[in-house]
Amino acid sequence: MDRSAWGQSSRPDVDYYVLALSWSPSFCETHQGGGERLQCGGDADFHFVVHGLWPSNDARRLQYCESNHANPTRREVDAMLDIMPSASLVRYQWRKHGRCSGRSPRRYFQFVRQAFERITIPPGLTSMERGLDARPSVVREAFRRANPGLDEDDIYLRCTGGQLTEVRICLDADLDFRSCSDVGRNRCRARLIDIPAPR
Repeated sequence: MDRSAWGQSSRPDVDYYVLALSWSPSFCETHQGGGERLQCGGDADFHFVVHGLWPSNDARRLQYCESNHANPTRREVDAMLDIMPSASLVRYQWRKHGRCSGRSPRRYFQFVRQAFERITIPPGLTSMERGLDARPSVVREAFRRANPGLDEDDIYLRCTGGQLTEVRICLDADLDFRSCSDVGRNRCRARLIDIPAPR
């Protein structure tokens, strides 16, 4: 991929990006009535959605950086709602992480979408009709089979209360898979995780 198409980060300490894919059914089970109507209300049927794309290095995740760029416009925010179904989340992710990318909001959110489209979700998770319990290693292996080149040190799961909350995948500036320190320090350590089905 031609990195000039997205604008290389001007921050020398960005070693990699963490793409956080939130399992929407788990989020909605714990945020009923929380105002997330687009994601969780009515006929919503989201599976994995983007929580964020976080500039990081092996020492820390970069947050709340200074930026000369203006905040995203309403149009730029609305354009992300099909994969980040919360306008407040889109704006928050820009303030907390997007500014650290060295990109404008338009280029940053293009980069987020490209990262999301880079990942193939295992078919067994997109066609679920009922919830299931699985070992984290089984879910990780399903992602690895669906995404050639994705190694064990490039992906990790997050869980809360024994329930799958996120899959996080580490990518470089060209959106190639790469290892990252997050895998060891932040992974889900549950023996089994509950994966609720979409409604």
